[in-house]
Amino acid sequence: MVRYGFPTKVEEIMTKKVVTVGPDVTALEAAKLMRDNGIGCLVVIEDGNMIGIVTERDLVVRAIAAGSHPMWVKIREFMTPKVLTCSPETTIAEVNRIMSSKGIRRLPVVNKEGKLVGIVTSRDIAHYGYVPPPSVQK
Repeated sequence: MVRYGFPTKVEEIMTKKVVTVGPDVTALEAAKLMRDNGIGCLVVIEDGNMIGIVTERDLVVRAIAAGSHPMWVKIREFMTPKVLTCSPETTIAEVNRIMSSKGIRRLPVVNKEGKLVGIVTSRDIAHYGYVPPPSVQK
């Protein structure tokens, strides 16, 4: 529901077309997918279920800087396996709070059945000019 011209729910601002990969994609293939799609993360799916997320930072810090060769290391070896998610009905204020408190910039969006339906990023929130109410600001 948009109030005062601004969206209030994740479903109003999320990206619905999420780029996903299997866990056996190499770091090099993942980096090329991110580059070609102009994105900073990939959601990792195996047997129809989300099992992780891999970000640009994961590629650099956990794979390349750790000495792994991008042509050979699989993303299952350095992805973040425990992924925080939200629902399409989650408020933007709540997503902003989660991202701030956990130090993350991306949240996959899942429906009631747990299936991936989108992704929301800190850039999405900033694009709509969200400013938390005074009670949320610190």
